[in-house]
Amino acid sequence: MRARWIRFARIGISISIVFLTACTSRTSDLEGHQKPHGDTVQIISEENAPSGNADPVFLPKAMIGNKVTLDYIDYDKDVVNEEDMGMMTELSEEDTNSILMWYSQVDPRETISIQQLNTEMSLQMTIHLSDRETVLISYDKENSEVYLQVHTKKEVRSYKVRDNGDEVTPQFDQWIEQGPYQSISGVTYHILLDEYLENDDPDNPDVSILHRSYYAYSQDNNSYHYQYSIALDKVANISEAKAKLAADTKGNGNSLQLLPNTLISPKVTRQWKEEGYQPSQEYSAESPAGLTYKEIQGLVPEN
Repeated sequence: MRARWIRFARIGISISIVFLTACTSRTSDLEGHQKPHGDTVQIISEENAPSGNADPVFLPKAMIGNKVTLDYIDYDKDVVNEEDMGMMTELSEEDTNSILMWYSQVDPRETISIQQLNTEMSLQMTIHLSDRETVLISYDKENSEVYLQVHTKKEVRSYKVRDNGDEVTPQFDQWIEQGPYQSISGVTYHILLDEYLENDDPDNPDVSILHRSYYAYSQDNNSYHYQYSIALDKVANISEAKAKLAADTKGNGNSLQLLPNTLISPKVTRQWKEEGYQPSQEYSAESPAGLTYKEIQGLVPEN
């Protein structure tokens, strides 16, 4: 039985709704991978936390045009290569506006006054209101909790957001999970996120399917998940599947060759190492071994 290609593609296009209009573009000065904000100490435990705030909570107002900087982010280590960990996700104007819109809708009555923060944060960003006042937004992904710190020349006030946090955490999770990789105009590239063998299809008990899951960034600024799969006669494990495909050169071309401009995720790199697998047929002139994100950024066509 010859190998049969099965191709699956699912395009997910995220649409950002900009609630703020007539805005002046402000570019965020991203300073690189920094440590979390230094003015953090200890959180009151939930059982000891007050049920409400003894004193009225005052959150300073943000307005369109306020600068927002991403100061720290702990990327998903299964997706982002070590050499890219220090890169910051660049905030677009839409990203900046959505953060400002979310903050403006936080109800001070739905926050809990806390002492300072000592939990490990997955992300921290700053709204720059003025030279004298900033608001630090901190996100604890493990517990899905969002915190605010208002910094003035005289004091630092810290709060836990109770209700509105759920409205912004999906955006934070997306930045963490996708890493610093973004669409590059004129260049299509891919990240190989996962590779696995499906061996338990009751409708096809004599067939194994090798799946490779990619995240694609297209040259027209769209991004989406993409699954590339191949069916073959039943095998015992993924190593046997790849060995069989490597030996099958009849009519299928190089079935193990990666999509053009593919970065290998740390998860897949570890998996290949654990398998003792040497990717001999994966690489090509279109997707060479050791390709880096910086090299892909250099592929932008000249005007």
